Amino acid sequence: MRLFVAVDPSASARDHLIARLRQPSLHDLSLPVDRVVRWTPPEQWHVTLAFLADVPSSEIAELSENLARTAQLLTGFPVGLAGAGAFPRLARATTLWCGIDPGGSELSIVAAAVASAIRATGLSLDDRPFRPHLTLARCQPTDLRPIVSRLADYRGPQFPVAETVLVRSHLGKGPDGRAAHEVIGGWRLGTA
Repeated sequence: MRLFVAVDPSASARDHLIARLRQPSLHDLSLPVDRVVRWTPPEQWHVTLAFLADVPSSEIAELSENLARTAQLLTGFPVGLAGAGAFPRLARATTLWCGIDPGGSELSIVAAAVASAIRATGLSLDDRPFRPHLTLARCQPTDLRPIVSRLADYRGPQFPVAETVLVRSHLGKGPDGRAAHEVIGGWRLGTA
């Protein structure tokens, strides 16, 4: 199974960002016609804490127990969606994202704790450094500097991070051949 552990933005944070993305100033940018930009459906927006490419179903129960214990050791905190950027680099990007501010350092702590819980299950993780972000779109390599510069001053409302979720990604099963997401577990952060 393809799984990821994530934090979901609140409905009000989603709505605020959707309104900003619909502003005419963002749509008068003409991206090259030979580039395909696939916007992530807002209902699938999340901040990935850890990605697991191939998890046997026999490991789900232990993984869930470890994630539940980890959640109890953490406390909730506020975050906000802010600014924008692109991976791997602005001039030849394949991913457009919205950043996190405030709350990025706190999300890094949660991501490290989640990674430890996953490794305690015996599963391996990608060693890339955690960079808190919410993926807005994927595209063929293209220059996203114009759209990133127009989103640079974006600041959304803060929302509480109170839960982590374990999500299964079903490749090609969603609308337009995109991945479909299925939440298979969720754990409230402790209140210590």
